[in-house]
Amino acid sequence: MPTNEPSWANWLFNCPLFFVLYFIALWALVSYVIGQLSGWITLSRRFRDSGAFYSYQWSFQSVRMRTLLGTYGNCTNFGAD
Repeated sequence: MPTNEPSWANWLFNCPLFFVLYFIALWALVSYVIGQLSGWITLSRRFRDSGAFYSYQWSFQSVRMRTLLGTYGNCTNFGAD
């Protein structure tokens, strides 16, 4: 009985480890590209954390930088002296 699924789909479902590794690599690559396009990587290099911060902090803040891709919802912390 022939199946309508392409042969790559059968191979992909028979090798779940490859799928997991491919998914993780693709996620890392997309995150890196979005970080480069939005300017987040440049900003983090310039304002690198140098130690413990003991002043007031605002947790879980949203940030939007340069493009629509550079939106970070509720995942940043801000501090002020």
